Amino acid sequence: MAKNPAYDHYMRAGDAERNHAKTCKSCSGSRRCAVGQQLWTAFEKAQDAHMSSPWPQPGRR
Repeated sequence: MAKNPAYDHYMRAGDAERNHAKTCKSCSGSRRCAVGQQLWTAFEKAQDAHMSSPWPQPGRR
């Protein structure tokens, strides 16, 4: 099966947001610093792009 670039981007965006949240003292489960908010927004956009992608979704048939 070919790689889905939207899925790869979505996963990288999630990793970036989680890595930031682990080290940022200003970010919590419900509050984010400016950088954390930018990373979260990028993650949401990547997730939306992935979910609307015509590529087969992992785990779906």
